Amino acid sequence: IVANAYYKKCEKEIKAEKVVRTSSSTSPVTKEDKEVEERQFKKIQNGVSKTFDYAAAYLKYISFLLLPLYALAFKLLYIRHKKYYIDHLVYTLHLQSFVYIVVSIVLLIPLFISASARSWFMNVILLSIILYVLLSLRNLYKQSWLKTILKSLMAFFYIFFSTVFFLGIVMMINIFG
Repeated sequence: IVANAYYKKCEKEIKAEKVVRTSSSTSPVTKEDKEVEERQFKKIQNGVSKTFDYAAAYLKYISFLLLPLYALAFKLLYIRHKKYYIDHLVYTLHLQSFVYIVVSIVLLIPLFISASARSWFMNVILLSIILYVLLSLRNLYKQSWLKTILKSLMAFFYIFFSTVFFLGIVMMINIFG
């Protein structure tokens, strides 16, 4: 709900952004080539626009579908612990809920805080997310701080790249499909 309200408030700025076209060809171009290029550009631009609209509207569903991958990351990182996969799944659901609450607060910030205080508040929010994840991992898996920090970094990169990969696939389907 908060994300939709933020999107509606900033919709004009988001849609006002222009995509810059560059041409790497220096050879003479015919009128037909220009028309074909223009149609392809419009198709790609429309696909990218649809993808971002899709991602904004369905982000909660996309991240929910990726929860098993996130849990798999923790299962692989903590394979020596005698925890079931479902335990890791519950933990990732817990982390995702926390992040959604924080993101909701972050999306509300522009409505109530001046621009000068915004960057400071965003840094505090980011630090609180990092601390919360580290403390929860340390508390749940009972490992040293060094192992906790290293494994949280590995989990972050795994989750980040799997999410980017999945969104890239969705983007390609929307552009070319």
